[in-house]
Amino acid sequence: MGNRLTDGEKVVVSVFVAVLAGCVAGLFFVGGAILDMKDAITDVKVSLVEVQRDIADLREDLDGFRAEVSDRFDGIEARLSAVETAIETHHGSLSRPAN
Repeated sequence: MGNRLTDGEKVVVSVFVAVLAGCVAGLFFVGGAILDMKDAITDVKVSLVEVQRDIADLREDLDGFRAEVSDRFDGIEARLSAVETAIETHHGSLSRPAN
């Protein structure tokens, strides 16, 4: 008979068990949320690395494009110069356009 709990002790034990169960459930919830956040951060890091790689590739492509355009303009300039020389040879000096 000495092991029986009073009504007040039963309430205290019930509240303690409920609070303890809530804390354990909260830890699982918070722990799961932290793991989800960690996975999301890892995904963002991977995405940033991919974006950086894409930017580097784009820069290389732009550098190549600039070089190609520059070469083509140099070729056009050389052709125009040759045409100008041929015209001057056959028709005399060309007058320059007014600015």
